[in-house]
Amino acid sequence: MSHLDLLSNLLSHIKNGQEGRALVIEYRNSRTVVAVLNILQESGYIRGYRFVPPAAAAAAEAATTSRCARRIEILLRYLNEKPAIGLFKRVSKPSRRIYFDLDAITRFLQRKERPRALARNARDSALSPSNQGIASRGGSSGAPSNAGFMQGTLILSTPKGIISATTAKKLRVGGEVLARVCS
Repeated sequence: MSHLDLLSNLLSHIKNGQEGRALVIEYRNSRTVVAVLNILQESGYIRGYRFVPPAAAAAAEAATTSRCARRIEILLRYLNEKPAIGLFKRVSKPSRRIYFDLDAITRFLQRKERPRALARNARDSALSPSNQGIASRGGSSGAPSNAGFMQGTLILSTPKGIISATTAKKLRVGGEVLARVCS
């Protein structure tokens, strides 16, 4: 199973848990999931996660290592009784891959302009403000506004692993944009 399928499934679990106002959800363990959860925790979107031991007999040993654990408990975060994750969209899909080089990541982080790879069209619906409930603040010219577009965190798959856009800029690497997370 590819990491994008895991990511889509994780996305669904988190959304369903938030809709049900769950404090903790359980998901299967994998390196990809742990990498994404690390990014979500560093960005403040979840309270944390912990490994669930596969059996009570191995509880002491499994609590210290992630190899034995087959499940992960994800501790969801709520701010003012609202989910901390307002938008969690998969960007790159098997049918259409989206890649950002270092310049595009820098532009995204500076929030000055929409990177060229994110041109506003029907195929980029995961990143367009109109599909996120963000009102356009543009003038009467009808041109799309970038206000409200560049919020949140990008999750990238790079040669250095699955990392956030901020970390990718520090490491000076580009990669495939897996997902976008916003409050």
